[in-house]
Amino acid sequence: MLIDGWLHNGDLAEIDPDGHIRIVGRLKDLIVNSGGDNIAPAPIEQEISLYPEVEQAVVVGDARPWLSAIVCLNEEIESARHDQVLRDVLRRYNQDKSPVLQIRKALVMTEPCSIDNGLLTPTHKIRRPQVIALYGSQIDQLYSSKSL
Repeated sequence: MLIDGWLHNGDLAEIDPDGHIRIVGRLKDLIVNSGGDNIAPAPIEQEISLYPEVEQAVVVGDARPWLSAIVCLNEEIESARHDQVLRDVLRRYNQDKSPVLQIRKALVMTEPCSIDNGLLTPTHKIRRPQVIALYGSQIDQLYSSKSL
């Protein structure tokens, strides 16, 4: 649908100083934190997934005071090291981010998102609502506890 010369298709985009348009996410995936900030999780998830320790990431924080993440770590990382690896990944990610984009806490996925478990679409996109629903009680604990 065209409105005022713009195609409204549900994509979120940014226009850089050179006038180039870059798609950064989907409107339906937009996180609105408790402070009213609008945050596109896709660029954050993509950046976190670039770390060699991370296979997949889902950022959460809708109606919450800050962002958290659900992370699938590389299968070669021993479970005894998960907490330390998560802290290290978050420290590196948060290093140059504004407070609203920082991820304060994270939890490890019990299994990777896949088509078989219904957490990945046939085009290999993570089904955010299903992941968030699956880890709902653990997400609540992240926001009520003081540790990682």
